[in-house]
Amino acid sequence: MLIEGSATRFRDLEAASSDNPKVIAVNAFVGFGPTDGLDSILARTPIPDDFAVLSIDIDGNDYHVWNAVTRYKPQVVVIEYNPTIPTAVDFVQPADMSINQGASIAALDRLGRDKGYELVAVTAHNCLFVRREYFPRFGIADNSPASLRADESMVTYIFNGFDGTVFIRGYGALGWHGIPYREERMQPLPRVFRKFPDSLGPVMKKVVKPYRWLKKRGWL
Repeated sequence: MLIEGSATRFRDLEAASSDNPKVIAVNAFVGFGPTDGLDSILARTPIPDDFAVLSIDIDGNDYHVWNAVTRYKPQVVVIEYNPTIPTAVDFVQPADMSINQGASIAALDRLGRDKGYELVAVTAHNCLFVRREYFPRFGIADNSPASLRADESMVTYIFNGFDGTVFIRGYGALGWHGIPYREERMQPLPRVFRKFPDSLGPVMKKVVKPYRWLKKRGWL
């Protein structure tokens, strides 16, 4: 069963699969409500409740689409994650069809465990889960995201020196846009204040105190 929201792409999908009578093509945008969720869409087809593989790749609300599936229990779930998010960060975008931000591996792993699934593999852009009863067959001693994710090439790290200088390392750009982050434009402190606080002279300490106060409140 192949689901495509775009009318133009759906016509291409139908043409590409016209010679395969086993393909069920559906023109619909998958959401996470009672009428547009996968439970509702799949219920219109003869697909069994425990079908083999569910693949979710919609560049944003993947987490919410899977979360809304309660009737069906696919044996394997392949779902896209946002590869720019560090492995340990639990992030989920708002449940909003107008937003394309995605979810982190940590968030999807948490959701999978809540739904009775275990992570068995991570590719550059996808997580692969199996129903918990199948997990022992894989012989994986540690299936934590940190253990299974080998590719963090799209992750950008931000950190600061003791003097308040901000540094950017790693991928260093907006994924899918290619616009680089620039350290010189992401400095919260002017260069004159970038020193370890105890090394500032008495005059600079008096000057920097109100500056920090205004910065913390977003007034500068």
